[in-house]
Amino acid sequence: MTMQAAAPKPLAKARVVVGAPERSLLVACLLSMSGGFLDALTWMSLGVFASSQTGNVVFIGVYALSGQWQRALHHLLPLAAFILGALVAIRTRAPPRCLAGEIVCLAAAMFMLHRVPDQITIPVISFGVALQSASLRQVERWKYLSVTVTGNMLRAIDQLFATSDPEAARGIRIMLTLCLMFLLGAALGGCVTRWLGAWSLGLPIASSVCVLWLCRNPGDRTEATQRAEAPVMPFGKRTFVPGSAHLGPSVHFQQDAFDIGCREARDERVPQRNRQYG
Repeated sequence: MTMQAAAPKPLAKARVVVGAPERSLLVACLLSMSGGFLDALTWMSLGVFASSQTGNVVFIGVYALSGQWQRALHHLLPLAAFILGALVAIRTRAPPRCLAGEIVCLAAAMFMLHRVPDQITIPVISFGVALQSASLRQVERWKYLSVTVTGNMLRAIDQLFATSDPEAARGIRIMLTLCLMFLLGAALGGCVTRWLGAWSLGLPIASSVCVLWLCRNPGDRTEATQRAEAPVMPFGKRTFVPGSAHLGPSVHFQQDAFDIGCREARDERVPQRNRQYG
């Protein structure tokens, strides 16, 4: 007689919402405020936008069409550095390292500003900003950008008409909050830059350090959390969780379940044989 062990089916799944620190609203607010601050600072000090590249693209087109190639090149520098920084961030996929890289770039720019040619300082700032903005682009379950408000406003409008989404109202509040944080950062950057000059970069540096501290060890999760997120598999009279300590890695679960099923089926046939030959 051929015996087949039925494949175990998951009956339930204990959902545990584990909020990654880098996706918290606090982190997104700090980064958006920093983005607005840096745009105001670099526009007032260097005549370019370090974060929002839309303005640079507009000026490149205007100056190139009028034949002012020197000014067009001035706005091309941050755009090229931003693209390079975004490529590095997306390639590495390591937000803590990218945040650390941004801190190093901004700290270097703070000592370079107005001491070395602007053609060197501008790419350093834009490269650092791109490292941060390209590696941290999600708040809770929504995508966002910390270097602009246009995309965030459009996402808020999308959520306004997402009637089937029970969390649409929260998505609207989050996107509008990030827009306000960008505005607040820009206003703060305009005021502080007049008072402190190059030392104003200390504020976005402090903001990035705070975010880096909040995002420390985001991948560390206890075994209890991992087991809570795993599907619960019943077999026979016992219930097993893939990946739990008494079963070992989840890749061995199917083989273990099959062996247990064979033993239970064999134990059920032994009394029948005893009654047949007894």
